[in-house]
Amino acid sequence: MEVQEQAAGVSQAARRGRLLDNKYMVMALLALALVLAVYMRVGMLHYQGFFEPDGFFHYAVIRAAVANHLAIPMTLSLSGFPVHNEITEPLGFYFMTLVPYALLGHTVSYYTIQRLVPVLFGLLDAIGAFFLMRHFARSNVLALAGAFFVAISSGDIARTAALVYRGDGFITIFMIVALLLMIRSVEAATMRRKALWAIGAAFVLGVGTMVWGGAPYTVIVYMLGVLLLVAYGFVTAKREILASGVVLSFALLLTYAMQHMWMALRIIRGSEALSSAHFIIFYAPVLAGALLLWYIVKRRERFAAIAMNARRRLGFLVAILLVAVITVVVLFGPYLARIAGGDGLVIANSALNETIQELQKPTFAFLWSSFGFALFLAPIGVLIYLFGAHRLGNYSYHIIGKARLSITPAFLLMLGYFIVTGYLQANAIRFNSLVAVPIAVFAAYAAWGIYVLLAGAGGRIRRAHLNLIYAGLIIGLLAYGTVIAAIESYSAGQADDINPLFLQAMMWLKTNTPSNATVLSVWPDGSVVEGWANRTSVMDSVGGQNSQLIAGFANFILNDSPDVQYLYAVHKPQYLVARGYWYSEFAGIAQEGNVTNATAYGYNALTGINITNVTGGREYEFSGSQNYRIVMLANDSGGVSAGIGLSNSTQFTRIRRVMLYNAGTGNYTIYNTTVPALNYTLMVSYANNQITGGTILGPNLFSSNAFMFTFTCTKVSCAYGKGTNVSMQLVYQNSDTHIFKINYS
Repeated sequence: MEVQEQAAGVSQAARRGRLLDNKYMVMALLALALVLAVYMRVGMLHYQGFFEPDGFFHYAVIRAAVANHLAIPMTLSLSGFPVHNEITEPLGFYFMTLVPYALLGHTVSYYTIQRLVPVLFGLLDAIGAFFLMRHFARSNVLALAGAFFVAISSGDIARTAALVYRGDGFITIFMIVALLLMIRSVEAATMRRKALWAIGAAFVLGVGTMVWGGAPYTVIVYMLGVLLLVAYGFVTAKREILASGVVLSFALLLTYAMQHMWMALRIIRGSEALSSAHFIIFYAPVLAGALLLWYIVKRRERFAAIAMNARRRLGFLVAILLVAVITVVVLFGPYLARIAGGDGLVIANSALNETIQELQKPTFAFLWSSFGFALFLAPIGVLIYLFGAHRLGNYSYHIIGKARLSITPAFLLMLGYFIVTGYLQANAIRFNSLVAVPIAVFAAYAAWGIYVLLAGAGGRIRRAHLNLIYAGLIIGLLAYGTVIAAIESYSAGQADDINPLFLQAMMWLKTNTPSNATVLSVWPDGSVVEGWANRTSVMDSVGGQNSQLIAGFANFILNDSPDVQYLYAVHKPQYLVARGYWYSEFAGIAQEGNVTNATAYGYNALTGINITNVTGGREYEFSGSQNYRIVMLANDSGGVSAGIGLSNSTQFTRIRRVMLYNAGTGNYTIYNTTVPALNYTLMVSYANNQITGGTILGPNLFSSNAFMFTFTCTKVSCAYGKGTNVSMQLVYQNSDTHIFKINYS
């Protein structure tokens, strides 16, 4: 199987469109893409605060740093008590706000910078995609397509939208720049230039390790890219490619050294993935393989049995790969499996990973929402490049058997980027921003490649018609993607039910409680307590995401008797924040707390209220979500009863109790039935004498502390703690949040 190399001329189709040869036109269209990128990422700016609880925690850290002359403390005094939790994020993550704040001379608040800086990184991702595409084909059309595809990528927007302050939104540009430098290293004509570009790539990745704890995934992309390069260089006997692989392999030691330097300086606090034996397991095969294959090709006369033709080289390569894989699996199998599962490559696992939504595996609906049509175009783009790039630009191609494969260093490095980030996305929802750029790049290439391949079909398709069809198709795809992304961006709400009423309650807590007050809440709300109310929280979503504390809290609120021991175990917090938001989270809370009868705490909101006048009163009918309906009868003399039955049935079974709850005042009335009935509660909310909703509560939920804190406790009385030395006093209430003062005698 001989490998022949031929030069393919630039296709005529790829050289059309002279309008885009004008650099000012290219700059204008790139500016348009960037404007579109900004528009797509500012849809949530009308909200106060940040997108999710973590952002509020980080806001509290940044506020503490500003108060401390921009020095980030070792612990956040608002996180946990009496021992405060360490700040474990790499400090570069906070530098993204603190450095601009220092440079702007305090003319812009750190609050505004923190909310807006993710948008800047969205712009950088689009610009980076533009230059990446320039290495795929010398085509301004293709480069602009890449920028537009990233600009409207919901996956990229998920971490680069205003209010979203996450390290995985900052790291992508470091990966893109490192790839560009790696490509320049491979393309360099001298070893000195190769080394300089390789060192630059490793340096960029080294800086990235202090920006986000998951940044070492970029090192895996780098290593896989090198492996693909040296495999390609070996099969084709390209010594310059193999030399580049060796240079890039050695340069990666700089990233490792920088990572340890940041750790020694406590810029990276604690250990980070690929900072110990993890790195050696991955790195040693890369370096050894690059050196071995380079040496064999350089001295192939001595190794004629394995290196004198492409077929033998390919066979030898497959053999050593099999030996390497078997050796690694035998010696490091369980260890490697743990790394591949996220514990080491990127910390994707958690003691709570079964209930944390962003750590779940993505569904097709999620992937479609994140990437749209690009999800299907990207793999097509890979195939078009591999089998047709020589027709689209002045690339070389290789005849292996009967196949003509177009392979370039840029393609191999980008393919490595796609493989690693695609693997991460397949394992957890949260990584959609990491794979967004390679998906956009290959999708843009597919859209461009299909056109050029069709244009090369000759007279079968009239060129003018093809241009119109293609232009309409691309404009249609971009318009569709833009509309969908814009709808999602501008209709998105804050995570974990962060809303104006909740933030209003936190402002009350800030202005009406002592500055050293300690607060108990569910852990996502704890971060908002720290960031918005500026008060100390037992738990939070970053430093205080402690599985034992969370399990204790779950049992505390689901208990049907006062759990005074828990309050003492968490060092007697002075305030409790209770929210109706708990009800949508009870399934997870019960699971995290190992509650054995979790189904008894079921909660199901009802919809479709129909009102009918009947003899002596009214009938209220609610539709359930599982093919049942609830009917409540209210007679004129004040009696209320309810029953449950199938949606198509006229037979109903009585429900034990009905609770009418005034959402405006917090007052309630409970009606019990004395006849045998299902042990459920129908809670009906109303305001201004108008019913606003209904809910079915599980048997144990009605008698739980959670229900007491969120509904039955009023400013006049609260039954919690009767017979103990602890009592609860409701001091603040709105339709979202109840705040209690906890009294200890």
